[in-house]
Amino acid sequence: MTRLRKADVEALLQALDTPLLVDALRTALAHVCDVETVDDDWAALVRLSGHRGGWSDQRVTELVGREPEALADLAIEMNELRDVRPFHPQ
Repeated sequence: MTRLRKADVEALLQALDTPLLVDALRTALAHVCDVETVDDDWAALVRLSGHRGGWSDQRVTELVGREPEALADLAIEMNELRDVRPFHPQ
Protein backbone atom coordinates (compact mmCIF):
# COMPACT_ATOMS: atom_id res chain seq x y z
CA MET A 1 0.00 0.00 0.00
CA THR A 2 1.07 3.56 -0.67
CA ARG A 3 0.68 6.22 2.04
CA LEU A 4 -1.08 9.49 1.25
CA ARG A 5 1.01 12.56 0.58
CA LYS A 6 0.36 15.91 2.24
CA ALA A 7 -1.27 17.25 -0.95
CA ASP A 8 -3.63 14.24 -1.04
CA VAL A 9 -4.69 14.89 2.56
CA GLU A 10 -5.19 18.61 1.94
CA ALA A 11 -7.52 17.85 -0.97
CA LEU A 12 -9.40 15.40 1.20
CA LEU A 13 -9.83 17.88 4.04
CA GLN A 14 -11.02 20.62 1.67
CA ALA A 15 -13.84 18.33 0.61
CA LEU A 16 -14.84 17.36 4.16
CA ASP A 17 -17.85 19.65 4.31
CA THR A 18 -18.84 19.44 0.67
CA PRO A 19 -20.73 17.04 -1.58
CA LEU A 20 -17.35 16.14 -3.06
CA LEU A 21 -16.33 14.13 0.02
CA VAL A 22 -17.08 10.75 -1.57
CA ASP A 23 -15.04 11.69 -4.63
CA ALA A 24 -12.13 12.80 -2.43
CA LEU A 25 -12.35 9.61 -0.39
CA ARG A 26 -12.53 7.53 -3.56
CA THR A 27 -9.30 9.13 -4.76
CA ALA A 28 -7.59 8.65 -1.39
CA LEU A 29 -8.68 5.02 -1.03
CA ALA A 30 -7.65 4.21 -4.59
CA HIS A 31 -4.25 5.73 -3.87
CA VAL A 32 -3.56 3.78 -0.68
CA CYS A 33 -4.94 0.55 -2.17
CA ASP A 34 -2.86 0.98 -5.33
CA VAL A 35 -5.93 0.99 -7.58
CA GLU A 36 -5.04 2.71 -10.83
CA THR A 37 -8.42 4.09 -11.81
CA VAL A 38 -10.57 6.07 -9.41
CA ASP A 39 -13.69 5.53 -11.52
CA ASP A 40 -14.10 2.08 -10.00
CA ASP A 41 -17.26 1.20 -8.15
CA TRP A 42 -17.44 2.95 -4.74
CA ALA A 43 -18.76 -0.16 -2.97
CA ALA A 44 -16.01 -2.38 -4.40
CA LEU A 45 -13.32 0.13 -3.41
CA VAL A 46 -14.71 0.41 0.13
CA ARG A 47 -14.82 -3.38 0.45
CA LEU A 48 -11.22 -3.68 -0.77
CA SER A 49 -10.12 -0.97 1.66
CA GLY A 50 -12.07 -2.62 4.45
CA HIS A 51 -10.42 -5.95 3.75
CA ARG A 52 -6.95 -4.39 3.74
CA GLY A 53 -7.71 -2.28 6.79
CA GLY A 54 -9.47 -4.95 8.82
CA TRP A 55 -12.66 -2.89 9.07
CA SER A 56 -15.83 -4.27 10.61
CA ASP A 57 -18.73 -5.26 8.38
CA GLN A 58 -20.74 -2.47 9.99
CA ARG A 59 -18.19 0.16 9.01
CA VAL A 60 -18.04 -1.13 5.44
CA THR A 61 -21.85 -1.07 5.24
CA GLU A 62 -21.99 2.49 6.58
CA LEU A 63 -19.36 3.68 4.11
CA VAL A 64 -20.98 1.90 1.17
CA GLY A 65 -24.24 3.57 2.21
CA ARG A 66 -22.45 6.94 2.29
CA GLU A 67 -23.50 7.68 5.84
CA PRO A 68 -22.18 11.18 6.62
CA GLU A 69 -20.66 10.36 10.01
CA ALA A 70 -18.84 7.32 8.64
CA LEU A 71 -17.51 9.35 5.71
CA ALA A 72 -16.31 12.13 8.01
CA ASP A 73 -14.67 9.61 10.35
CA LEU A 74 -12.84 8.06 7.42
CA ALA A 75 -11.66 11.44 6.15
CA ILE A 76 -10.33 12.34 9.58
CA GLU A 77 -8.67 8.94 9.93
CA MET A 78 -7.07 9.22 6.49
CA ASN A 79 -5.70 12.61 7.53
CA GLU A 80 -4.18 11.23 10.71
CA LEU A 81 -2.97 7.82 9.52
CA ARG A 82 -2.63 8.40 5.76
CA ASP A 83 -3.51 4.77 5.28
CA VAL A 84 -6.33 2.29 5.91
CA ARG A 85 -6.20 0.60 9.29
CA PRO A 86 -8.65 -0.97 11.70
CA PHE A 87 -11.18 1.59 12.96
CA HIS A 88 -11.62 2.08 16.70
CA PRO A 89 -14.50 4.46 17.48
CA GLN A 90 -13.90 6.74 20.43
